[in-house]
Amino acid sequence: MPATTSMPINPPPAPIPLPQWQSPMAPCLDPKNPSTLCMYLSDYESLAKAVQLTLGECLAQSTCYLTEEDKDDWENLPEFGATLPDWDTFKQALFREYPNARKPFISSADLGIFIDEKSKQEIHTLDDFTAFHWEFRRLETRLAKEKRVSANGLNRVYKKSIHPELWEKILLYLSDEKTPCVKEEAFAVEYVREGAEHILEGFDHLYKISQPSTSSRTFPAPPVKSEMSEVLNVIAMMGQNFQMVMSALQSNSHPRPQDLHTSWLVSPALKGWTILTQGLQAIAVSCAIRWLIS
Repeated sequence: MPATTSMPINPPPAPIPLPQWQSPMAPCLDPKNPSTLCMYLSDYESLAKAVQLTLGECLAQSTCYLTEEDKDDWENLPEFGATLPDWDTFKQALFREYPNARKPFISSADLGIFIDEKSKQEIHTLDDFTAFHWEFRRLETRLAKEKRVSANGLNRVYKKSIHPELWEKILLYLSDEKTPCVKEEAFAVEYVREGAEHILEGFDHLYKISQPSTSSRTFPAPPVKSEMSEVLNVIAMMGQNFQMVMSALQSNSHPRPQDLHTSWLVSPALKGWTILTQGLQAIAVSCAIRWLIS
């Protein structure tokens, strides 16, 4: 019988570890605000699912982001040390310990504070944006459960919470991609997130901002340097010619007898010629200067 080779079995991917306590991804419970318990449990459940925790591990590690005092309170509940771990039963016990936890805690003022705070934070890297998006998701999850804000309202909160410099680039990207958007409504969160990630991965729309529009575009001034050099060269040549003429006239001011037939060059007109040449040169210089200034 021919030998059969078994196909290699790829091992399952290693689960992602839980984020550290000080990580922006870590769930957060405010002991002074019991209503944050719902958000804490929701965030923790999402992380436990992502890292593939078993039911027992999910229950055992649920206190790793708490203060020492809260951690002791949770772990002393009978439901925490039950022989058969039951996450839902443990959550019910927690809500009995925090009777105000189910009350809505996000008001319009809280939304305004969130927008004002986040819109001032510059975002330069994907990590910065991921942290921002995660915080927004926490807010969105709570608001969706309370059904206090519409989908378009959440889209507007997302838009206003992004730093204006990044938002301007995102808007250009969405316009280029002809992203669908209902008239007078904000772009959906998933489209805005896609644009932000595309830009922060390296594509930069800044070049479009720096280019002026066709209506306000100004054409460059004609090159002055080369034309100015030509004018100066002409003036210099005129000066050289003038010096040559003067030298020739001066050398002929005392002619030898054999050159008497050229003595007509030395005449009272010499002074007039000198004045005329100097005048022409002065006019040329004046015209050149006026042209350069204009």
